[in-house]
Amino acid sequence: MPMQMRFALISAGLLFVMPLLAGILKASVFWCLAIYAVFILNAAIGAKRVGREGGLKSMQTILITQGVMILIFYLIGRFINLIAMSGDRVDLTPLHYGIFAVIALAAIGAGMIASKKPATPAETDTSDA
Repeated sequence: MPMQMRFALISAGLLFVMPLLAGILKASVFWCLAIYAVFILNAAIGAKRVGREGGLKSMQTILITQGVMILIFYLIGRFINLIAMSGDRVDLTPLHYGIFAVIALAAIGAGMIASKKPATPAETDTSDA
């Protein structure tokens, strides 16, 4: 598997952990909007780095699908909260905010590595002149 594909999968996995964690912590639904903003930011950075024509407008279908997936993962997290903690809300502390920030930064960083343009192979001179 190419290195860029690995980083793309890492980025996607980290991004989808965020709504799952928000659901488990029984955070407000507005957190889904913040998480969706991170998805859009990651897509915008990737589209710019790759040089995709049309920018975000060309990825509208993908972004809508990601929005639906965010809600699905959030609801799965709420279900886990219901089973594991009887539906009790978890008090969000600065540690939780930090965890979300670190996950978002790691996902965006992995996305930037995944969207890096491949280096053109430099012509190597094999002679030892």
